[in-house]
Amino acid sequence: MYSEYSIVIAGVGGQGGLTLSRVIATAATLSGLSVKTGETLGMAQRGGSVQSYLKIGRITRSPLIKKGCADALIGLEPLEAVR
Repeated sequence: MYSEYSIVIAGVGGQGGLTLSRVIATAATLSGLSVKTGETLGMAQRGGSVQSYLKIGRITRSPLIKKGCADALIGLEPLEAVR
Protein backbone atom coordinates (compact mmCIF):
# COMPACT_ATOMS: atom_id res chain seq x y z
CA MET A 1 0.00 0.00 0.00
CA TYR A 2 1.16 3.55 -0.67
CA SER A 3 0.44 6.98 0.75
CA GLU A 4 -0.70 10.04 -1.17
CA TYR A 5 -1.39 13.57 -0.03
CA SER A 6 -4.32 15.26 -1.82
CA ILE A 7 -4.59 19.04 -2.17
CA VAL A 8 -7.39 21.11 -3.72
CA ILE A 9 -6.78 24.77 -4.56
CA ALA A 10 -9.99 26.74 -5.15
CA GLY A 11 -10.22 30.28 -6.44
CA VAL A 12 -11.25 32.44 -9.35
CA GLY A 13 -9.39 33.43 -12.50
CA GLY A 14 -6.57 35.88 -11.96
CA GLN A 15 -5.80 34.97 -8.34
CA GLY A 16 -2.83 32.77 -9.15
CA GLY A 17 -4.31 29.40 -8.23
CA LEU A 18 -2.79 27.66 -11.24
CA THR A 19 0.59 29.25 -10.53
CA LEU A 20 0.36 28.15 -6.89
CA SER A 21 -0.39 24.56 -7.92
CA ARG A 22 2.63 24.59 -10.25
CA VAL A 23 4.88 25.95 -7.49
CA ILE A 24 3.74 23.23 -5.07
CA ALA A 25 4.15 20.55 -7.76
CA THR A 26 7.65 21.76 -8.62
CA ALA A 27 8.71 21.81 -4.96
CA ALA A 28 7.40 18.28 -4.43
CA THR A 29 9.12 17.03 -7.58
CA LEU A 30 12.43 18.61 -6.55
CA SER A 31 12.02 16.80 -3.21
CA GLY A 32 11.91 13.49 -5.06
CA LEU A 33 8.17 12.88 -4.84
CA SER A 34 5.78 11.90 -7.60
CA VAL A 35 3.12 14.50 -8.47
CA LYS A 36 -0.07 14.35 -10.51
CA THR A 37 -2.01 17.55 -11.22
CA GLY A 38 -5.36 18.37 -12.74
CA GLU A 39 -7.26 21.57 -13.34
CA THR A 40 -10.86 22.60 -13.81
CA LEU A 41 -11.26 25.97 -15.44
CA GLY A 42 -14.54 27.82 -15.74
CA MET A 43 -14.49 31.26 -17.26
CA ALA A 44 -11.03 31.72 -15.75
CA GLN A 45 -10.12 34.76 -17.79
CA ARG A 46 -13.30 36.48 -16.66
CA GLY A 47 -12.99 35.83 -12.94
CA GLY A 48 -14.75 32.46 -13.09
CA SER A 49 -14.19 29.41 -10.94
CA VAL A 50 -10.79 27.66 -11.06
CA GLN A 51 -9.84 24.50 -9.17
CA SER A 52 -6.49 22.72 -9.15
CA TYR A 53 -6.02 19.20 -7.85
CA LEU A 54 -2.69 17.76 -6.72
CA LYS A 55 -1.75 14.30 -5.53
CA ILE A 56 1.72 14.04 -4.02
CA GLY A 57 3.49 10.92 -2.79
CA ARG A 58 6.11 8.29 -3.53
CA ILE A 59 3.67 6.71 -6.01
CA THR A 60 0.65 8.66 -7.27
CA ARG A 61 -2.43 7.73 -9.22
CA SER A 62 -5.00 9.92 -10.91
CA PRO A 63 -5.09 13.56 -9.76
CA LEU A 64 -8.87 13.41 -9.33
CA ILE A 65 -10.04 13.87 -5.75
CA LYS A 66 -13.51 12.83 -4.59
CA LYS A 67 -15.65 15.51 -2.98
CA GLY A 68 -14.82 15.76 0.72
CA CYS A 69 -11.73 13.54 0.47
CA ALA A 70 -8.90 16.09 0.14
CA ASP A 71 -6.22 16.19 2.82
CA ALA A 72 -5.89 19.97 2.38
CA LEU A 73 -7.97 22.75 0.85
CA ILE A 74 -6.33 26.03 -0.07
CA GLY A 75 -9.10 28.57 -0.61
CA LEU A 76 -7.98 31.69 -2.42
CA GLU A 77 -11.60 32.85 -2.63
CA PRO A 78 -13.85 32.08 0.37
CA LEU A 79 -16.99 31.34 -1.68
CA GLU A 80 -15.11 28.99 -4.00
CA ALA A 81 -13.57 27.17 -1.04
CA VAL A 82 -17.03 26.53 0.42
CA ARG A 83 -18.29 25.24 -2.92
